[in-house]
Amino acid sequence: MNAGRAAVALALALVACTSPSPPSLEPTATPTPAPSPTAEDTHVLGVIASVTGPSRLADRPFLDGMALAEAELNEGGGVAGRPLRLEVVDDAGDAAPPGRALSDVLRADGPDAILVVGEGGPIVDLRPEIQARGRPVVLLGADLYSDRLLYRQVFQTSPPLRWQARSVARYLTRDRAHRRIVAVQQPGDPARSAFLDELRRQGVDVEATLGLGDGRLADRAGGADALIALVDLERLDAVLRAVDRLDDPPQLVLPADLLRTDLDDIPPGTVAPGPYTWAPWARPISRVRAFRSSFRRRIGRLPVASEQEGYDAVRILAAGLEAGRAGDGLVRFLERHRPTGPVFSSTSVTLGPDDHLFQGELWLGLYAVPGPDERPEPWLVGTRWRPIVRTFSYTGQRTLYPERDRRVFFPFWRPGRPSPRFGRSRWGIVTGPEDPLH
Repeated sequence: MNAGRAAVALALALVACTSPSPPSLEPTATPTPAPSPTAEDTHVLGVIASVTGPSRLADRPFLDGMALAEAELNEGGGVAGRPLRLEVVDDAGDAAPPGRALSDVLRADGPDAILVVGEGGPIVDLRPEIQARGRPVVLLGADLYSDRLLYRQVFQTSPPLRWQARSVARYLTRDRAHRRIVAVQQPGDPARSAFLDELRRQGVDVEATLGLGDGRLADRAGGADALIALVDLERLDAVLRAVDRLDDPPQLVLPADLLRTDLDDIPPGTVAPGPYTWAPWARPISRVRAFRSSFRRRIGRLPVASEQEGYDAVRILAAGLEAGRAGDGLVRFLERHRPTGPVFSSTSVTLGPDDHLFQGELWLGLYAVPGPDERPEPWLVGTRWRPIVRTFSYTGQRTLYPERDRRVFFPFWRPGRPSPRFGRSRWGIVTGPEDPLH
C-alpha cells in the first residue's frame, strides 16, 4: 500500500477520535445525482481510485471533492450544455493487478480525461498507451514530478517532494540555524528519497537512518536539532515515542501528507509543508470558505485537505471541455494556464508546458503545531495547525501571497504598494526566527 495513502487513511480514522468536532467520513448528505443521459450527450471523466480495499479511506476525500465539482457543474447547466459524469473504476487497492484499471479505461471510446488517485506507477508503465490516446491524465495524491517521470499527457495536483524539501531547507538553515539534522525513512519505501536528495542539494547535511526501533532511533536522535520523519502515519507513533523519551527532543519535521492529521501527541513546534490555502485552516479566504461551506452542506463533513485537489482537477478539466477542447487540444488547453490560471478552491491552477503541476512553488510554506499558550484563530475547529507566515516568502520578510489574497491577511494593504512584511499579518504565526518554538 502506498505510504501516503496509508497515512491519510489512518489519519482520517484517527481524526474522528481526536478532533473536538470530528469531520466524520460518513456523510449526512450527498451531492444530488446527475441525470442518466446517453453517452452521446455526456462529458465523461474516468476516475481510477479505491472504492474498496485497503486504500478506500485514503481515496475517499479525493472522490468527495470530485463529486462536489460534478454536482455543482451539473446544477449550473453542465459543461457546454451537456451533463458531466464521473465514471469511477474501483482499483481495489492492493488487491488488483497494478495498472489493470487504468488499462481498461484506455479504450478508443473511453472518457474525455482520466483522473488517477494514488500510485503513479501505472501511469509510467502505460506511457505508450496513454500517449497514443492523447487524452490528459491527472494524478492526485502522489508525486512523479520529483523523479522527472511526468510527460506531456500527465498533470499532477500534489506538491512535489522536492518542493517540500526546499521549503523545509530554507526554514531549517535560515530561520532555525539547526546544525545537526537527522532523518528517519522507513525501509522499503524509496518514494520519499527525493526529499532527502533535495535537502542535501540545498546544503542541508542530513544524517539518514532507517532504524525505526525506539531504542536505536532515540539514540540517533539524541542531541539532534531536528528530526525529519519521512514515514507514514502507522509508523509515526514509533517516532513520537522515541522523541518523547529524550530530555531535549529535536524539532519534528513531517512531509505534507501528515499535515492532514491532528494527533494530540504531536509535540508543539512540529512543522509540515502546505499551501496557504489549505482548507482546514484558510476559512478567511472567500473562495476557500465557499468551498468549505458547499462541501459541508453537500457531503456532510468538513474537508481535510485532499478534497481540494479532486475538486480543482474536475473544474479545470471541465473548463477545457467547456471551451470545446478534446484529446490533444485539451492537453494544450491545460498547458496554457501559466503563470496565473483559473482559481477554484485553492491557489491558481498554473499548469504550464514545463512542469504540469497545479500549484506554484511560491505558495508552499510551513504549518506548525502551536504551543499551549498560543491563541489560535477563532474559527479553528478540529485542527491545531497554523501557518508560519514568514515561510511564505523569499527572504523571511515580505510575504508572497498573490495580490487577490493579500488583504485577507493585511487589511491595510493597497494595490501598487510593496508586499507587506510578515509580522503585520492578522492571521497565522507572525513571530520571527528568534521564536524559540517555531
